[in-house]
Amino acid sequence: MSAICSAQTTFYVASDGNDTALGTSEATAWKTLSKVSAQSFSSGDVILFKRGQVFQGKLRITSSGVTVDAYGTGAAPILSGAEQINTTWTVYSG
Repeated sequence: MSAICSAQTTFYVASDGNDTALGTSEATAWKTLSKVSAQSFSSGDVILFKRGQVFQGKLRITSSGVTVDAYGTGAAPILSGAEQINTTWTVYSG
C-alpha cells in the first residue's frame, strides 16, 4: 500500500503587502487580487485575506479544491469587483 502526500501551501494577501514577495507568510503577503489571480494553485492550497481590509479588482481562481478564508482580527475582508474611477464629475440638468 502506498500513500500519496500532497503538501498544501498557505498564501497571504494584505493591502500593505508586496506583489513581488513570496506570499507564503504574513510578513511576505501579496498585495493585489491581480497577483492572486495570476497564480496557479493546487488542490488543498489556502488563500488568506487580511481582516479589516478592502481589496479592489477581480479574483479569478481556476483551480479546484482551493480554500479562500481570512486571517487576523476585525471585520471580514471585502473583495470588491467594482473599479474605482479617478475623474471629476460634473452635474448636468436636463
